[in-house]
Amino acid sequence: RDRLAEYEYTSDQVTLEYIDVDKDPARARQYEVQSYGTVVFDYEGRVERVVSDQEQDLTNALIKAVEGEERKVYFLQGHGEREPTSTEQRVGYSGMVEALRRDNLSVETVILTQAGEVPADAAVLVIAGPSNDLLAPEIDLLRTYLENGGKMLVLLDPPDSVDAPNPDNLMGLLQEWGI
Repeated sequence: RDRLAEYEYTSDQVTLEYIDVDKDPARARQYEVQSYGTVVFDYEGRVERVVSDQEQDLTNALIKAVEGEERKVYFLQGHGEREPTSTEQRVGYSGMVEALRRDNLSVETVILTQAGEVPADAAVLVIAGPSNDLLAPEIDLLRTYLENGGKMLVLLDPPDSVDAPNPDNLMGLLQEWGI
């Protein structure tokens, strides 16, 4: 209750109402409350539920209710990139994916040659350790995406051998952007 009171104290746009689900089961059903201690954020008909009392979880649910849409992070695939769902310690990004999800970001993958463009709903495109260079048409799609205000995170691994291929096309795009 103290943590929730801080939200109400900080903003005059937040109001708290405590409902005893045993005394008002109709209200509990209305908000689909399944367990005691559930916090419900209701903003203009958008409802988010949280069972946790952690500040990050509460804040993320509040943001999600207010914004109304989930932002998406796309991981590029098709060039030997690291797998976002892999739990392997040295090559997987499942920990990062979980952190992104806790921050109200959904994670999906995209293959540019199949999609034909960076998805319009991409909050950011992640290129995670490609082992092969991107094709020139893919670089053109990325260039267009960036020129239109897109955001991109590029994670490059050091070469694993002296004769490892260089991602010249990708490096050229990064140089265009002063990276």
